[in-house]
Amino acid sequence: GDVPQEEALDAFDELVRMELPAALTAQMGTFVLPYQQLLILCAYHHLPLCFDAVAGSMPLEQWPFHIFVQFSWAFAMTPAIVLLLQVASGMCLKFAGFREVIWMAILYILGVVSFALVELTFNFTENTELELLVS
Repeated sequence: GDVPQEEALDAFDELVRMELPAALTAQMGTFVLPYQQLLILCAYHHLPLCFDAVAGSMPLEQWPFHIFVQFSWAFAMTPAIVLLLQVASGMCLKFAGFREVIWMAILYILGVVSFALVELTFNFTENTELELLVS
């Protein structure tokens, strides 16, 4: 028999939400970007910043810490945050309606806060190290 269009769309949405996550995981693996590719992307962003600062007007005594910070961002912090966000965003495929939007908003806020906290920590550590070097 004929089923009302609204009911058919609801059934289709439910089927997609149940079947799509497993199908995507089977096809693409757990992560959208393999870790090695993610490292390369992060390195292309952070390492030039490292070399620009070292080649620029940065005092010699600040070089080791600045290099450490940029390498930490390139090879540890940014990939870890991106991978965590990929895992968490994959979870939203099971949500519907506003729960999906709220989940993604929470993830966005957590990502921004994570980046900001790590950056503030490095800036505080760098400033503290500079004060120790001056005194």
